[in-house]
Amino acid sequence: MAIRNLAQELETFVDQNVEGAEHDSRFRFWAKRIDGVDTSQTNGYMFTGDFVRDGTVDVSGPGLYLVHSVNGSRKYATEHYTVVRMDADGTLYTTDVGTTGRESGWALRIRDDVVALLAEMSGQTVSPLAAFTDAQVMDEARRRGLVS
Repeated sequence: MAIRNLAQELETFVDQNVEGAEHDSRFRFWAKRIDGVDTSQTNGYMFTGDFVRDGTVDVSGPGLYLVHSVNGSRKYATEHYTVVRMDADGTLYTTDVGTTGRESGWALRIRDDVVALLAEMSGQTVSPLAAFTDAQVMDEARRRGLVS
């Protein structure tokens, strides 16, 4: 466990390592640790976990963090959603998972990749059905006549 200003580190890390996602200080920045994905949700609330507070916090790895940064003019601001990985010793790494808020549905666009990263970090394999809710799977099974 390390004591560090993780919010500031994540902001600086994204600014330096993710092209186009440099944060403009006129806009609100936030980061959230991703502990799981609630596939019954269709927005950013699907990513379960605590927000990273600004200031000094105790941090332990490994983990995934969803970083929200904004840049551009006030009228034409672009939101960026980037997933950053922390290894066991606390080193931050970029992932290929990220999108912008230019179109609605940003959370759905990255959901499956986040599920796969969480599974990879825990040593599990991901079922392709993990992207669907239980109700959706049961409806499809009923449609196929597999269950009554």
